[in-house]
Order: sequence, then structure tokens, then C-alpha cells
Amino acid sequence: MPPIRSSRLKKTDYQVVIQAQGTLKFPLVPIHAEVAGRIKSTAQDFTPGSKVQPGQPLWMLDDQEFLDALTEAEATIQQILTEKELQHVNLRSLKNAVSIAQANLDRAQAKLDLENTLNLKAQSDLETKLRESNSDTDLGQDIVAKRLNEMKRNLSEATYSHEEAKRVLKKARNKAEVEPLVIKLIAEDAMEAESLMTAANDQIREMELKLRLPQINLAKQELETSSKQLEKAMRDLAELPLAHEHELMARLHAARIDQKKARANLNRVVITAPPFPGVVSRITVKDGDRVVPGTLMAEIQTADHA
Repeated sequence: MPPIRSSRLKKTDYQVVIQAQGTLKFPLVPIHAEVAGRIKSTAQDFTPGSKVQPGQPLWMLDDQEFLDALTEAEATIQQILTEKELQHVNLRSLKNAVSIAQANLDRAQAKLDLENTLNLKAQSDLETKLRESNSDTDLGQDIVAKRLNEMKRNLSEATYSHEEAKRVLKKARNKAEVEPLVIKLIAEDAMEAESLMTAANDQIREMELKLRLPQINLAKQELETSSKQLEKAMRDLAELPLAHEHELMARLHAARIDQKKARANLNRVVITAPPFPGVVSRITVKDGDRVVPGTLMAEIQTADHA
């Protein structure tokens, strides 16, 4: 097998002599603006006939409007994020209100259940006591309810007697011919009727307290209040506009697109030469001109194609 020799290749410039007559035509590569803006400055010695290197900065556009767009997009994003956080805080607050209302309702129900249990115990004890003191009572009769109704009737009668006594006393005092002794006796009757009414009322209150009826009524009121609070909390939670959450997400997505676009535009305010060396054929813009995407700014001859 013959030996193999190797060597390293090196790129060098060398002179080419063309044994022919004619005109060399170099391809022209146009440079177009990628964003809209006003030309702030042009590179020095960037004139027709000058050479340019690959990626050489040629123009600088005014970047203020892109900076403003980026600032506005970032401010919009921050505002939307704040709104989203507030939305989440409201949601947590409403859920917490529902939990608290449910706990209050459970406590109120437990309290009412306890009072009802104590009522049954007190009613049983009172019934046993009343039956022991009255052996003629029918076993099938609700003696506690009967006793309470009797007290209420006594109170009604005492109240009626008291009202009548006051009416008679007032009428007697308005008549000059009625003897003072008679008026005194009528007043004593009114006072006695008032005492009977007070005693009957005290007896009813005492029995109701023993049966825990006031506590049961209070527990029922608390249960009703807690139930209404839970209904309101659940209604408030249900009325939370979930559509607003979707709207915020859509706005956030659009704002982030604007932010990305503004950052990309900032990277395009410096317009550079093509990625190959060349010679400036012509320049079509000057400082102060406003360009839009696609505006032809210059043409470069591609010397490499020679």
C-alpha cells in the first residue's frame, strides 16, 4: 500500500487573472428595514463604494417608541397579575366565609339539638313530679302541657280582671259622687288582680325555664340566622364572575405577546450588513427618515461571487 501524505488547508487571498474580455456583474443584495422607526444615526464611512464587513452595524433607529411599548406591556402585565391576585384573594375570602357560615350553622344545630334533649329530660322529670302529686291523672294524658295551658288560662283571666279593675277604678275616680272608701276598695281589687296576673306570669316563666323553652327559641333564632348567613355566603361565591378569570388570562396572554414583540423590536433597531463582505452599491435613506418594515435602505454588491 503506498504511503499517505496529509497537509492542513489554509484559506488565503490570491489574485485571479481572467483571460477574457467583458463586464463582471456582482449580484446586488438589498437591505430592508424590519421594523418601523426613524433613522437616528448612520455608520461613519458608510457611503456608496465603501466596503462593509459581515454583520457590521449600518444604522441605528430611534428606540424610544419601542422602549415605551415595552414599558407599557410590562405595566399591563403587572396590572393584570395584580387583578388576578385580587381575584384569588376574593375567592379565598368567599370560600372562607362559606366555611365559617357552615361551622356556625353546625354549632347552632348542635345547640338546638342539645336544648331539645334537655327539654325532653326536663319535661319527663316535671311530668313524673306532677303525676306523683296527682294520682288521678290519666297515664295517656300530657300532664305537662295541660298544666302549662292551665297557667296560661289563669294568666289570661288575671289579665282580664286587672284590665276591668283599672277601667272601673278610672270610671269611679271621674265621678264626684263616688265615696272615697269605694274608690279605695276598687283600687285594692285592681292591685290584687295585678298581683294575680304577675304571679301567673311568673309561674309560666318558671315552668318555661324549667322546660328550657326560652333557650330553645333562642337556639332556633340562631339556627335561622346561621342558615341565612350560609345561604348568602354561598350565593356570593356562586356570583363570583368566573368569566372575569378567563378574560384576565386572555389579556395576560396578549400583553405577554406585546412584551415579546417590543423586546424583539428593540433588537432590530440596529440594522446590520449581510453576513458576507460586500461593497455599497447605493443608499436610499438618510438620517431622520422614517422607515417601515420592507423599506429598501441600501443595496450591497456581493464581492464573493466574483
